[in-house]
Amino acid sequence: MNKSFSVVFGGLLALALLLLYAISAWSMIIAIIVACPEASTCNGEIAAKYKDGFRYVLTTVGGLVSALVIARLSISPPGQMPNFEPVKQLSKGLQTASFILVSLYLTVWAITGLAALIVGVMLYPNIIPTVSDLGTVWLGLAVAAGYAYFGLTPPDSSESSLISPSSLKASTETIDALKKHIEKEKIKFDKPSLEKELLGENDGEKVTPKLQKPVLHLADTVGSHIRISSLVRGSGHHGKGRAVDIGNEDIADDILPEILPLVESLSIDEIIFDAAVASKPNRNEWNHDRGNKHDYDVATLNKHKDHIHLSVLN
Repeated sequence: MNKSFSVVFGGLLALALLLLYAISAWSMIIAIIVACPEASTCNGEIAAKYKDGFRYVLTTVGGLVSALVIARLSISPPGQMPNFEPVKQLSKGLQTASFILVSLYLTVWAITGLAALIVGVMLYPNIIPTVSDLGTVWLGLAVAAGYAYFGLTPPDSSESSLISPSSLKASTETIDALKKHIEKEKIKFDKPSLEKELLGENDGEKVTPKLQKPVLHLADTVGSHIRISSLVRGSGHHGKGRAVDIGNEDIADDILPEILPLVESLSIDEIIFDAAVASKPNRNEWNHDRGNKHDYDVATLNKHKDHIHLSVLN
């Protein structure tokens, strides 16, 4: 009975998240379709109708839904319907319900992502940046899902067995979206040269397109702003354009929970911050290394009290 309850409860919770994701995404997609046939109304102003809370739900829940889809496809035998192992021990009715839920998940995720790609990236790019980002990220995840499910190996397998959405070349939509956030002061800099570094307009080593993605995601979702204190410098991740230091550590409790659900899809490598600054009992509350939870030593934490270090994989 306990096992049945956990499966049913988990299924209902998963369905609720799927509904939140679909309703949030389709309300924006339909708003673009309705507004854009009229040139006078097809502009970025319709994005203002969707407040930070609305965008937060879409990005956060969308990350959870996508993570579930990728996780199940990656461990399912090629050609077989993804399912959950514990369900096999339950009644035929619950097995059927599970099959329907999984089918619904895959269908809604695929159709919604494809619609966001067509409407938000191909037809009306950056009218609502959140939809454009959803379509761009979905395309990368769909490719990754295909490789995972069918057991294929990408042409260059020396770096990774999957194609990450962040490995795709930075699009003009990403750059344009970053510029708009800069104009609106959703992204601020400790010194002017950092703006050129973020946009890839500096001389020498440039930030990678992968690094621009989490910065854009944070600017989309954080209520106030993010302040960049360092990008390309020295050696290591920073020297390779794969790391950013975010200086407004006072809102770490808002910034880092936005990133954690998307560590895999955004190709996050390191997160280093002393969470005691945010009054957390565990100083390594949010920290990661190589995309996995990690506890840094005291010396490292002491160096990361006044900024959040965030880096991405190659």
